[in-house]
Amino acid sequence: MSDFRENAGNALSPLAKELEKFQIKPLVDLKGQITGWAVDVGSADSTSLRSMLGAGVYVGTEILLPTNAVELLPLAGYIGSKIVVRGGERVLVDASGKVIGGLEAKGGVGVVAGNGEGLFTNTTRMPYTPTNPTLGQAFDFSCVAASCKMAANLTNTPEAYVRSAILTDGSGTSLANIPSGLKNLGFTGTADYSAATTIESISTATKNGASVIVNVRTEAGGIHAIVVDSVKGGWANIRDPWPLGTGSSYSVLVDSLGAVLTGKGVVVHP
Repeated sequence: MSDFRENAGNALSPLAKELEKFQIKPLVDLKGQITGWAVDVGSADSTSLRSMLGAGVYVGTEILLPTNAVELLPLAGYIGSKIVVRGGERVLVDASGKVIGGLEAKGGVGVVAGNGEGLFTNTTRMPYTPTNPTLGQAFDFSCVAASCKMAANLTNTPEAYVRSAILTDGSGTSLANIPSGLKNLGFTGTADYSAATTIESISTATKNGASVIVNVRTEAGGIHAIVVDSVKGGWANIRDPWPLGTGSSYSVLVDSLGAVLTGKGVVVHP
């Protein structure tokens, strides 16, 4: 399992060629450490692949592989990509250096993305009536998917489709997965991930017509995703996918928003 190439050149072994047919994603623990790789075979015929791997761990439609199978990642449609550290977060970048995926624990290092319970409970919320719809998340862990629907104007796209595209699981979603996920959904606008999002960068982006999906920390220490539509007169106008099923819209002082930003955000320009 340690060598998937037949030689030092570009030739792929039979196993590597078989693996190219499937999506491969990293498995991470709560500290953001990669603990292995999951090959999602979905409904495809994986008889040949399973026979090559022999004994292994099979969970539903996924085949779990050990950490030393890191060479598989570039074989899963990411030729020329590599793992780098940006803003303290390990991300996958393509040959041009553009972020195409995240490798950290979902929602942030050591903390999983959760619901919006306990967010801005100790600060003033003012009414905000957005131009575009406010949508509620379907599950405790799907705040990022619901935020994508709002920011990218995907109102009629089922959340389940968005969750699949941005690799959401029961522990949440890394914001770094949003750009490639939206592209796979046919989104024709732009989506740019940053691990150094600030009130200033949010203000600049929204003045240019974008919305910004940001990770924020709740009073309980959890991580939640919201959409910032604009920053005006010292107030941040927000669409929040919490509560479940309905969501909410409101304004908070920019200092209150700045105090809970984790730095991770995605500028979405439809």
